[in-house]
Amino acid sequence: MTDEVVPISDREREVLELVVRGASNKEIAQRLNISIHTVKVHLRNMFGKASVSSRVQLMTYAIERHLVTVGQPANEPPEPNDTAELSGDGEAVRIPESPVPEEPSSVGGWSNGATRRNENVLTAPTPRPAMEERTEKPEREQGTDSFSLTTSDAPLARPTTRQSLPNPPPRSVSHSFAISPRSVIFFLVLLGVVQVFTIGLIFVQMGQRERVGGTEESGVLPPSSTAATSTETISDRWKTCTSMPVFRDHFAVVAYEYDTGIYVIGGSDVNGASAAVSRYDPFSDTWASLHPKPTAVGHVQAVTIGGMIYVPGGERSDGTVLNILESYDPRSQQWSTLATMPVPRSRYALASFEGKLYLFGGWDGHQSRSEVFLYDPASNTWEPGDTLSVPRLNAGAAVVESRIHVIGGENEQGALSLHERYDPTRPHEQRWESLSPLPMGVANPAVVGLANNIVVVFAPHQQMAMQYVPSSDSWNQFTIQKRLCPL
Repeated sequence: MTDEVVPISDREREVLELVVRGASNKEIAQRLNISIHTVKVHLRNMFGKASVSSRVQLMTYAIERHLVTVGQPANEPPEPNDTAELSGDGEAVRIPESPVPEEPSSVGGWSNGATRRNENVLTAPTPRPAMEERTEKPEREQGTDSFSLTTSDAPLARPTTRQSLPNPPPRSVSHSFAISPRSVIFFLVLLGVVQVFTIGLIFVQMGQRERVGGTEESGVLPPSSTAATSTETISDRWKTCTSMPVFRDHFAVVAYEYDTGIYVIGGSDVNGASAAVSRYDPFSDTWASLHPKPTAVGHVQAVTIGGMIYVPGGERSDGTVLNILESYDPRSQQWSTLATMPVPRSRYALASFEGKLYLFGGWDGHQSRSEVFLYDPASNTWEPGDTLSVPRLNAGAAVVESRIHVIGGENEQGALSLHERYDPTRPHEQRWESLSPLPMGVANPAVVGLANNIVVVFAPHQQMAMQYVPSSDSWNQFTIQKRLCPL
């Protein structure tokens, strides 16, 4: 049991308050505009910080240590045997007369010299005997990870311990807007997202990474002899899906979790940069054309935050790089123009985390870049982040276990095998860490993050996929087929 004071993020505290109020994982996700998976990650992190093993134990300790406040029901006066305090907003709050442990001094506890009402830190509690009588018992809701509270005499279980780019730019940076057959293929790839929704996305992105005929490749390094060599053919898991209505390349593609649709935005066709927006329904295997984007662009990415789709920057048909930010609401099919980016960018890596947009590197029209920018939809503002170790464009990014993996890409030296992880919750000087590189350089990787800290990278030119194994900080490889999408 440790004495160390472990800070919790504001988002973790918001999740904790909703847990104490009896909200399910789904309700918490809807209330905070985050995914259910993200809710589970926050709960798992707090279980480890508090050295508890259940929601009820976490709630009990949070209440007893005053990490959260329990509001008085409306129009109900405080009961005589309860003590009343004022919350931060002046609202009366009842504090039940349950036994409150003495404030620990130098041995394990929830604070180390801090006051009992500190709402910003959690520390591991010291083991203590189970109370003789408890009136709350966790009861798992059917089909969810949440609990409801019912009357019971069972004691609370004792917590357990856990511990300058030369001209011309790289070949793939040329301003050609030729149609790529693999863009369509890729959609076929994407379209299989029915059962492997996220992986479908990745495959969709695969298609947009290649030129017509698939003959143009940019500086791909040969496979490393020390890389993992296990391979697997998975052709029996693929099927052909309906092609896109119009061939496009260099588009943004994003899965919208509220309607399970896959949205393809912008890109380039035979006429140059496109403003088209299409939605693919993986259940009916059909496409629908939607309201076009205000600005036609190619070489863009997109993310969803709070039910909105955000598309920053991009390139016009003449190669001009833009600093615009536009958002799309699939529910009303309306576009909005938001705060401009600090600088023009295209060919960047993009991810969303805790309600913010993270943009890594990219192309400014002259050279590859290493800057990182964060956009906050709540305040409609941009701010600088911690720069990449090496300038790059066309890298891939994915969020896994509350951290952002930035993988591959290219710069003046050619394709990159870099694998770096960004933790927005850590102090600035400690946010980046280098992990095991890819077995080969991949100039235009499609990257997806799955559960259990799994990252999958697709290299379309090599017809290869690579899975990151965090326990050994290594990569496994398996082969993939072109012109197909997953079942």
